[in-house]
Amino acid sequence: MSRLATWGTIPLIVMFCGCGSSQPTTADSGKEQTSAEANGAQPAGRVAAASTEPGPQATVHEFLTALFAADRATAEKLLTAAAREDAAEHGLQVAPDGSDTATFKIGQVEYVTEAKDGAHVASTVTDINENQEPETEEVVWILHREEAGWRVAGMATKIFDDAPPLFWNFEDQEDIQRKKELLAQEFARRAGQTEGSARQAQQPDTTTRTQ
Repeated sequence: MSRLATWGTIPLIVMFCGCGSSQPTTADSGKEQTSAEANGAQPAGRVAAASTEPGPQATVHEFLTALFAADRATAEKLLTAAAREDAAEHGLQVAPDGSDTATFKIGQVEYVTEAKDGAHVASTVTDINENQEPETEEVVWILHREEAGWRVAGMATKIFDDAPPLFWNFEDQEDIQRKKELLAQEFARRAGQTEGSARQAQQPDTTTRTQ
């Protein structure tokens, strides 16, 4: 289990917090757009990309840069409209912690729909662990193509080496909260097992031996 995982996996599963200001945010704008659509405007569905539109890899690069720079406005802008709307409905806003020591590399992109309006982008993120050593995590980003361009809908990463990757759906904050609670319980369970094994290893061997 890594420091990146216990820290919140590149402060992303904990990148949403309660709004501390009444100032309008990008999420509020997304909500207003939804209201306009309900009044007869055309929905902002996924569309074909323009030739000059940044691709999914470039979007992930910009998103990670914003997260580690604690640039809330840019990070929020690069979420899908559904993610911004869901966050606003739960009174949340993007609040990345940032990191001065993190670095990242963008990997391959995989288009997951025939229309090429959905993509997975591989990446690696490296930061310094509690032993002041570099530690790297692999993260796959889930993106949708919308009218505004490619936008981030979620991410998947391994928290435990012996468990499958965990998917964090930024468009469903209730699901994120459930998974965070389950993850906290699993951290506690594994920590208890480790402490129990350590105590058992420290106990003297009182087994009676016969000649």
